[in-house]
Amino acid sequence: MSPITIEPAAVRESEVQSPSDMIAVGDSLSRSYHAGMDFLSRNLYMNSIRVDDLIEASQRHRGRLHTMFADGHVEANTLKKLFFDTDDASLRRWHIDNEPHAELFKKN
Repeated sequence: MSPITIEPAAVRESEVQSPSDMIAVGDSLSRSYHAGMDFLSRNLYMNSIRVDDLIEASQRHRGRLHTMFADGHVEANTLKKLFFDTDDASLRRWHIDNEPHAELFKKN
């Protein structure tokens, strides 16, 4: 499978409803994937994630991925929290309007 590259769309600061809860950038899962941080890339990662990527990511930063938010703070989130949790609070972090948009989440 070839690497997935997502070109992030420009977003004005004023468009982000909750900067402290909006993912801006973060670690990639492996050295072979570009980290595009939006809901589309979350779905693409979920559909193309490889076991090797999960193992490699879990071996860095004590099993966490560093995630920077639109307000500038950084969190160390688990893979589960970023890519597998589907509760509203987890999904809201991927959208500028701070809504979960669960209808867009594809379960395999």
